[in-house]
This record gives sequence, C-alpha cells and structure tokens, in this order.
Amino acid sequence: MKNLKTIFTREGKGKLLLESPYSNSHLNEEFMFELRSLINWYPLDNSYDYIYYPRTDCITLVRLAGVDGFNLRRKSYMQEGDNLDYLEWNCPSVARENQRVSDIAHDLHLKTFADAYSSSDASRGLTQVSKLIDELTAKITIDYRTEAKKKDSHYPNYDMLKQEEIALKQVDKKTSELYILLGELYNMYRVMGKVTEKNGATRLF
Repeated sequence: MKNLKTIFTREGKGKLLLESPYSNSHLNEEFMFELRSLINWYPLDNSYDYIYYPRTDCITLVRLAGVDGFNLRRKSYMQEGDNLDYLEWNCPSVARENQRVSDIAHDLHLKTFADAYSSSDASRGLTQVSKLIDELTAKITIDYRTEAKKKDSHYPNYDMLKQEEIALKQVDKKTSELYILLGELYNMYRVMGKVTEKNGATRLF
C-alpha cells in the first residue's frame, strides 16, 4: 500500500500528485486544490488512491493491491471506479464516507476536516483516537488469551506482539469495521496535523 501523494502549501492550498498508468509509475501530473475541499475527495482509507487517465482526462478512485485483512473482510463504503471531479473537487462515494467518519468524530466531540480547526485540535484528535485503538487492541488480545487458554492447557506463552498479531487476525466482522473506522479517523488527524504544520498553529476555513 502507499499513501496518497499530497503536498500542503500555505494560503489554504495543496497539490495532488498523480500517476498515469502509461507513465511507468513516475509522477506526471499535479492538481491544485483548496484545503477546505479535503472532506469531499480525500480517501481516509489507506487502501484507496487515485489514478489519472490523460486520454480521457479522468481522475479515478482505485483500490490498491495488497490491502490488509481488515479491508478484505468488509464491503467498502467507497466505490472503485468513482471519478474525482477536479474542478469542483468532489468524489461522491469518498465524500459520503468522509461525512460518516466526520459525524462519528463529532459524536466524540472532536473537530474534523469539515470544521475550522487548529494544530491543537489535530493533536487532540490523534491522541484520543490512538488511545481508542490501543484500548481495543488490548481488549482483543486479552479475550484471545483467555479463550486460547480455555481451549488448550498447553497454550504457548507468546510475547505480547505475537499475541496481538494472532488475535487481530481472528477478530469478527464488527470489530474489523471498528478498526477500519478508527484507522480512518487516525488518518484524518494525521493529515490535519500536516495542514496546520504548514499553515501555522491555527488554520481556519
């Protein structure tokens, strides 16, 4: 997997750097966007990216090869093949998913792409979501250990990282969905942090 290639500049602007399938994986197109538009097109799920097709002048949402087990276990809310309108900066299925994620963040009393936000808002969101991920991982690992010992009196004494790895491979669909959601929230605050880093301590839209 790879991260979406974006550069955040000052004055509320950014650049999206895209590859063409005919370019031998070299970056060959740059598109300027307004930072306020991120919620409408920036895929927070790391298993998605965009490709530019110069022959038709289309930017298309694609699902990357090699996505992790969580992503393979769910029907995605985003639609591969959805086009990004780079004049209006909107990709419909991404906008719907980002709004869903934003609504959940607001339920947690956190700021999002859609709000006026500052570097402290980004840091607070990153800290809170990281804590939720750690707590969920710990619970899953403890539950796995408990069940494994019940089933096997010779349960191997793996180190904690190995236990986490095994436990996470066995989670149910509901838990997988929760992990993906927390990952999307984490990515949003990571990007918000980069935006405010470039644009000063406070970035209002």
